Amino acid sequence: MEYFQRLILGLLLIVLKYMRLLLEAKARFENPSEIKSLYAEFQPTNFKRSFTLNDELDTEHVEAKLSHGILELKIAKKELIKPRKVEVKVA
Repeated sequence: MEYFQRLILGLLLIVLKYMRLLLEAKARFENPSEIKSLYAEFQPTNFKRSFTLNDELDTEHVEAKLSHGILELKIAKKELIKPRKVEVKVA
């Protein structure tokens, strides 16, 4: 099954395709207009990371939340994989 999901949050790109999760981000630093820097310790940079997901995850139900620079991803388990209770009858 081909599944493709793409979410762009500002400078953050999240791609989910073929059970592979790709995160890409661009960091940028801006000085206030009234400040001119002579030396910058931090330079704009790119971040790229990929993860291979297993087939136990339901990639059609993904939530992404970016708060205070922290990305939180929630990927649900498939219903068939979730543990369930089995009633045992004593004869």
